[in-house]
Amino acid sequence: MKNLNLLSAILLFCFFNMLFCYGQSVDTKRNITKNYDPQEAELVANSLKRKSKYARTKKLIAISINKLDPFFISRNGSFAELVSVDEFGNPIYYESTNSINRGIIGIESVQQKVFEGITLLGQDMEIGLWDGTLPYKEHREFENIPNRILYKNAYPDILDNRNQLWSYQYRQQHATHIAGTIGAYGVNPQSKGVGSDYIIHGYDWLDDTIEMHYAAQNGLLVSNHSYGLSFFNYFGSFILDPKIIGAYYGQASDIDRITYAAPKYQPVVSAGNNRDEHRRINKKNGFDILVNRAVAKNIITVGNIDRELNNGQMDIEISSSFGPTKDFRIKPDIAAPGTKVYSSLSPNTKETFDKKDNQVYGELTGTSMATPLVAATIGLWQQWCILNTNNAYDSATMRAIMANSATKMTHYNGELLAPGPNPIYGWGMINAAKGLDILERSYSETIVIERTLNNQEESLIWITGKDIVKNLKATLSWTDPAGEVSMSDIYYEIYKNALVNDLDMRIVSGTKVYSPWYLNKDFNNLKALKGDNNVDNIEQIEEDLLPTKTFLVRITHKGTLVNDQQRYSLVVTADTPLKLTKVTFPIGTKESKASTIKPLHWPNPVETTLNIQTNLDTGIHQVLIYNNTGKLVLNQNLQAIDTVLQVDCSHLIKGSYIVKVINEIETKEFLIIKK
Repeated sequence: MKNLNLLSAILLFCFFNMLFCYGQSVDTKRNITKNYDPQEAELVANSLKRKSKYARTKKLIAISINKLDPFFISRNGSFAELVSVDEFGNPIYYESTNSINRGIIGIESVQQKVFEGITLLGQDMEIGLWDGTLPYKEHREFENIPNRILYKNAYPDILDNRNQLWSYQYRQQHATHIAGTIGAYGVNPQSKGVGSDYIIHGYDWLDDTIEMHYAAQNGLLVSNHSYGLSFFNYFGSFILDPKIIGAYYGQASDIDRITYAAPKYQPVVSAGNNRDEHRRINKKNGFDILVNRAVAKNIITVGNIDRELNNGQMDIEISSSFGPTKDFRIKPDIAAPGTKVYSSLSPNTKETFDKKDNQVYGELTGTSMATPLVAATIGLWQQWCILNTNNAYDSATMRAIMANSATKMTHYNGELLAPGPNPIYGWGMINAAKGLDILERSYSETIVIERTLNNQEESLIWITGKDIVKNLKATLSWTDPAGEVSMSDIYYEIYKNALVNDLDMRIVSGTKVYSPWYLNKDFNNLKALKGDNNVDNIEQIEEDLLPTKTFLVRITHKGTLVNDQQRYSLVVTADTPLKLTKVTFPIGTKESKASTIKPLHWPNPVETTLNIQTNLDTGIHQVLIYNNTGKLVLNQNLQAIDTVLQVDCSHLIKGSYIVKVINEIETKEFLIIKK
């Protein structure tokens, strides 16, 4: 018997070590965080600590002097708790945003995938869950692996107070339901979660930002936040200044600082359930009702789809909050089914509480229920990355895959929507299976790359399709530095662009140049247009048919990049297999940061003579021109005339070309079109 027990222990040890090696192991966490800047992380931590201390002080004053309720249950049954008072005097109450269909977003297909003998179920993958309470970890759905739910905050000291314990367990329903959507084992098959082996780190929502920062710096990849700000108090009175709704301020900036300091960390937040009250909020027909962290740039904001709203036609749920932001960024980012979601619950009646019942289930509705579907999907994608590359991908890559693979939502309120993204569904409905398919085929048929763009440079990426390129979709994403927050501007309703590093993507195929989607800057006509996007840190180009099999993706930037560089992610897919043909990154200055070759060149498109401005009026400049297959078609040594190089292009055929100019100081490259 002792030998049998010993053998069992050894097998169990090996089993868990195998899982450990394939999930977020110590080595994996070290890889995740190795390029994080500890000095920047300390600056962020100190700032968040000061804000947290200030928030606690304001909260105590509001309760003791202003007699604000420390918490209340809203009219829709959500739990709300006072956490602070903002600069405008608004009471900041966090409120759970509840008022699944797993198959509809492709989760079951993902769960059936096997890599290196491991089925994707979130084995040893960690996901953070911040909520109004800690989840009820005694539920039978979390008993398949020891310590499935780890409390990162202390459980309230109320075990000896029956009434307080009952009240707390009743409020644990929300967090327990979300935990089940993320990772219920499936004892009740109807309630099986996205990743039944996830390790869930449970936090309450007090001091959430500083906790998120430290968790991210220690290798956390994904977190779920199914809560937002209360718009109304217990009596139904509107309690927020309308000026802050849709504005980039407060925790939006904090979240962007946290994610910029930890570029692999992806928080996911609910959009909120306030659209059914939109007439009491503003006069924008239900649009522009996102607030606080939901308008952050680097966060994923999730709307709620009701899959049975219009005779079986999927549509947005009536309460799901719409964007866009005040600077017309595309928010929410994505949507997921969150209506009548069946999942685990804490004991929610006196009878189940007295019995210590760990088998309670039920349905909840809201963006709270949609959000964990997205967070858990991102986690499974990252599990694939760790299994196949021994490291996680950047969070910007996860957002690019999310936007690229999203299922297009074609209807709103029963009516057909215009093409492109919108402030209702964002990029569409999360598609777990299609996102995983992009990753699986990234070695042979799709393009998934992570690169760094340096200041005053451009990335030129040549891609060739096996056949005619149809249904092209290219998505560029980056984790942007925190934007400037001006409370005086918000007070006077001046809303500047929150985007800091403004990257731009264009696709050149033959003589045609294609531009990304952007949202029309008119709250009365929020349609998607194609052109220059100067507000979003996700850009996407969609085209039904390209005129050439080989095409160029050109990535540039406006102005000066903060910190002199910006890391970005690019995902490109089409109906035909794609191959990365050539990637060029211009070489920076060798001896000085002063540019000798100005980026000015004209005319473009060019017909006969190309003029290139340079500051260097002595010495020889080598001019190289490559066609769209990367073949060298011109190689000349030229002397500048009055600081201008003149290049004869009359012999070139119509199409796009890369021009490289080399002198004794540096090398520069740029794109031209030959008419």
